[in-house]
Amino acid sequence: MNADPQLRERLERAAAHVRIDTQRRLDEIHGSARRRQRMRRVATLVVASALGLVAVVVATPIGLWAAAPALGDPVALLAGVGVGVTSSVIPYVTDQMAMSRVKRSTYALLVSLLPATATVIGIVVLAQIPSAIEVVGVTLVVGAVAVHREREAR
Repeated sequence: MNADPQLRERLERAAAHVRIDTQRRLDEIHGSARRRQRMRRVATLVVASALGLVAVVVATPIGLWAAAPALGDPVALLAGVGVGVTSSVIPYVTDQMAMSRVKRSTYALLVSLLPATATVIGIVVLAQIPSAIEVVGVTLVVGAVAVHREREAR
């Protein structure tokens, strides 16, 4: 049984409109989720900045007296900047880059290796030999992350 060509054409147009409308609504939903995610990131940045400002206001008066002699010594200032950059900025930036490029399980394993790496550097560079309990603690952390498996999505 052949349907009326005009009816068929109207049904096809109606189906096309439904597909287009559905796609628009899905795009709107996806777009609003991205906006919410961006807003959460901005809110986190604002909170972190505010806490940093509070820390500066609280710590500056306390530390200024102890740091006053070093403020006139360019070598000490350069050493302070070097320590700050190498101990905070570079690790943070590389951490963020790794987090966005590797799987969660790989990232967790790499982060769990940090205590082991710090222990080795402490032994080699500073001649700090860890106690038995410290070695056990580092081993347990690395081992726990190494054997952990994520649950499958249901």
